[in-house]
Amino acid sequence: MDDLGIIPEYSLYPNPSDSDFNIKLTKSEEKKFHYSIIDIIGSLITEKFIGYIGESTFERKVTIEDLPSGIYVLILRLDNQIFRKKIIVSNESHSY
Repeated sequence: MDDLGIIPEYSLYPNPSDSDFNIKLTKSEEKKFHYSIIDIIGSLITEKFIGYIGESTFERKVTIEDLPSGIYVLILRLDNQIFRKKIIVSNESHSY
């Protein structure tokens, strides 16, 4: 059985949002971190490699003000762990 170490706790707020949201990780250990956002049909919208994060709380602001209103999926990758979270963009000036 693989030892995954500590399972990080994460939160995403505010959700829904119209301009940006925050990713907050706790209990993350030292891991390589990157995230991506895909739309509901699976097309990659953005991907960002953050680098190595330490064992403390980590927080990152992600700007989404240029995205059209809709439902997206945020994919967090911490070494070999993958977490998915639905995000809702409510941007009146960029609606479909």
